[in-house]
Amino acid sequence: MGAKLAKGFFITTILVLVCNSLFAQWADNFDDGDFTNNLEWVGDTNNFIIESGVLRLNAPAQTGIAHLATSSDISLNASWRFLLTLDFNPSSSNYAMVYLMADVQDLNFVQNGYFVKVGGAPDEISLYKVVEGNETLLIDGVDGRVGLPTVEIEIIITRNSANKWEVKSKLAGEPDFTSEGNIVDSEVVSSAYFGVFCKYTSTRSTLFYFDDIIVLGSPFVDNEPPELLYYSTPTSSQILLAFSETLDTTSVIINTQFLLNNTETPTNIFALNSDTILISFNTKLEMDNSLEILAIPDVEGNLLDTMLQIVFIDPTPSNYRDIVINELFPDPNPQEDLPPFEFVELFNNTNRIIDLKGWEFTDGSKVATFSSVLVYPDSFLIICPVAAEVDFIPFGKTVGLDIWPALNNGGDALVITGNNGTIIDSLTYSSSWYNNAEKDNGGWTLEQLNPASKCLGSFNWGASINEKGGTPGMVNSLYPINADFSPPQITQALLTETLAEVWLTEPVTNGLYQGVISSPLYNITFDLAEPSAYLKGTIEDVIHLNTYNIEIYLQDCNGNTGIANSLLINIANPATEDIVINEILFDPYYGGSDFVEIYNNSDRYFNLKDYKFSNETSNSVITDTTLLLEPKHYLALSENIVFLKNEYLSPDSSLFKTELPTMPNNEGMIVLKSAKGIIIDSVVYNEDYHFSLIDDVEGVSLERISSAVSSISKDNWRSTAESFRYATPGYKNSQSREPVNKGVITVSPEIITPN
Repeated sequence: MGAKLAKGFFITTILVLVCNSLFAQWADNFDDGDFTNNLEWVGDTNNFIIESGVLRLNAPAQTGIAHLATSSDISLNASWRFLLTLDFNPSSSNYAMVYLMADVQDLNFVQNGYFVKVGGAPDEISLYKVVEGNETLLIDGVDGRVGLPTVEIEIIITRNSANKWEVKSKLAGEPDFTSEGNIVDSEVVSSAYFGVFCKYTSTRSTLFYFDDIIVLGSPFVDNEPPELLYYSTPTSSQILLAFSETLDTTSVIINTQFLLNNTETPTNIFALNSDTILISFNTKLEMDNSLEILAIPDVEGNLLDTMLQIVFIDPTPSNYRDIVINELFPDPNPQEDLPPFEFVELFNNTNRIIDLKGWEFTDGSKVATFSSVLVYPDSFLIICPVAAEVDFIPFGKTVGLDIWPALNNGGDALVITGNNGTIIDSLTYSSSWYNNAEKDNGGWTLEQLNPASKCLGSFNWGASINEKGGTPGMVNSLYPINADFSPPQITQALLTETLAEVWLTEPVTNGLYQGVISSPLYNITFDLAEPSAYLKGTIEDVIHLNTYNIEIYLQDCNGNTGIANSLLINIANPATEDIVINEILFDPYYGGSDFVEIYNNSDRYFNLKDYKFSNETSNSVITDTTLLLEPKHYLALSENIVFLKNEYLSPDSSLFKTELPTMPNNEGMIVLKSAKGIIIDSVVYNEDYHFSLIDDVEGVSLERISSAVSSISKDNWRSTAESFRYATPGYKNSQSREPVNKGVITVSPEIITPN
């Protein structure tokens, strides 16, 4: 082992330091044989000894680490000098570190400080900085400098008033010091400890030596009050405050004044650790709060007075649809009046502020992660590629994402997840959601109709109708202006054999709906896979009556619930002449149209969906939707029902617009068929059926005289009376002669006299 520094040099240095009152100083040459008093070194004391006035590692013969530290607040305009001997060739498994500045006593857990490393793989002497536990190399010394069988080296590190650092070293036998490099760095300004650290293998556990340590300079003098680093709101009545330095927590609890929203004082102040306090109040925090702080002290007695603006961020985890995808712009081209970039609009569907920190937005192939972004209740956030951020800022609050999941024009699956991985919103859109062939070619956004709707998917989306092409950052153009607070009602309910069909005033949410039919009493279930205003279900062993009553508990897309009830009409299968052709016009006035009137000759209900009129060569479907024909009811069908209303005063309730087969003016045939193709009634007509004294039959209909007599009979048809304007579409025929029941006629009084 190499010799110690000359005692004369060591004593002279100490005298110089003592005489210079501008500097603090300390030194230890271990000549007293004791490292636990005057100076006190702490740490792995069992692994060190003093031998011949030198501090020596004396650890068990096994791989390990060991350290010692002593109090030292010297940090500025300073120098550190020491003698180190490594009685081996250093390596990545065997090296020494000397902590010039450290914030904690245990050198395994230094968060802020500086250290010199001697050895390691490059066999060099290097200076490192530690900030928040992260090490940074500042001075990379000369490689191979200590690649020797035995290293005896004296090292000096200086930091001047301009925060310029320099590391110098002198090996045994060298006449002068060699500079390992210099750098300017001022990030860490305070210190609490100086220390030595050894990393070793089993064969090197006694071969580290430290001696003649001299430290001089100035301690950091804190004249600044503490700064607030951040705050949080762990509960609705608590505020956590974290500061930049150690506080005098006893004084904080006793003397510091806190005032919330100009009125509320804390019920409790608790120091979570040396720089963090938790304040509790009796009242709940508002969304935006003020917190006045008077006289919060650090350990040096510096006082902070400040006014903080505290935003209450509810720590409750967000749930599904708390934040919703509210508008999409997958295809910006051709451009309308929006920036030519994709965007997605998010909407806060809650009454609380939500922080998107740690949330993710993905299309399954790319994932974008949000930094801290506050979204206020009932407000919008535009997200877009970072390059487009400046273009969308004029439309509202905008965040540009470095990673952008591109929106496919034809459709894509988008997902928003919270910081705990919970799915907050998702949708799989397609270009069909536009429901507009012109707008789905590009330049128009897809808008959500109602962000609060319980009916999701294509039902709740459509093409924007805003003239700019979309509404980023504002209420969607499709949003319903008038709020709906009424539960859905039944507009029509039909029973066809065992199938019950129900039409509603508005769509209801998907799910199972239970209904009750009476009387007799039947239970029925409607299973709805997606939102719809149409329900269907089946019942077994039904007793067929004309009508029933049905009740269903329903929920619409706005969450309105209630019991809807209605008549349930039993739809019959017609027999021949249950429905009769009752009147025909085959030679209309100029500008008019043919019509056929049918009459329900029974006491049952019929659904004319998919019924047909036919002639000798063609068929015409009356309607492909439900069309109810009530018992004893007339219905006139024509291509021009306005003509019938104006010319013949027909009632709206008895008219239906449809295409009819060709009806020649001289003669022809018209046939009525059921949805199953069964012939219900047919008429062979001829213009000769008209009353012979009518000179011009144009605009004159043929009326059926009796529904009880076959329509094939020529004698069952006559021209409509002139007094009825020559046609009665939609109401009782002028020539109607329905049979009446025969009975006994009595006269009272039996004697009748003149006058």
